[in-house]
Amino acid sequence: MVRAVGRQPVGMGELVEHRTVLGGELELVTGKRGGARLGFALLSKYCTARPPGAGRPLVRRSMDRMIATAQFGQQDIARRLGLNVTDLTCLGFLIEAATAGESLVAGDLAERARLTTGAVTGVLNRLEKAGYIRRQADPRDRRRVQVVMEESALERILEVYGPFYERLGMLFADYSPDEIAVLADWFTRAKALFQESLDEIRQGVSEWPPSDREL
Repeated sequence: MVRAVGRQPVGMGELVEHRTVLGGELELVTGKRGGARLGFALLSKYCTARPPGAGRPLVRRSMDRMIATAQFGQQDIARRLGLNVTDLTCLGFLIEAATAGESLVAGDLAERARLTTGAVTGVLNRLEKAGYIRRQADPRDRRRVQVVMEESALERILEVYGPFYERLGMLFADYSPDEIAVLADWFTRAKALFQESLDEIRQGVSEWPPSDREL
């Protein structure tokens, strides 16, 4: 049972069975299909039936579960692609750079993935052996070696990721451009906060005595 300020108590059964929507909330669910319409109605009820901020724990829990699912899923995806999770992470950085028209060298990748140059050399050896990348001399500086994606690599990766992105596309279709803009803004700002916290954690770890870091 939920109680809104100035309203009669609303039971979850009533929400699910009758899809009751207040007049001011109708606009939120207009145009939504099936479960999305009901979901928006329930979400609207949930958020408006509590004081401001009361729904935030639910959002945080949902986000934590999504992150945990993604982390475990990376292991399965990496195995499907014949890689380990670190290799897959580095491959992601290379794809991101290629999409942005950037060229990376081993040192760039080491910095982004927070790996030693020796560890990155091992990653690149495995990625090259698996046929995802090749190394070539930088035409502007022959002392630098660029890491280049093989033409077939993206196709191989999309064979695994493609169905997921198709489902995301269908999910986005349930949201208006304004709603998607809010989601994009939230995720962008949340990522920045997450990165800030990680930097603080890493800084703290770097200040530990070496004996403590090895525990």
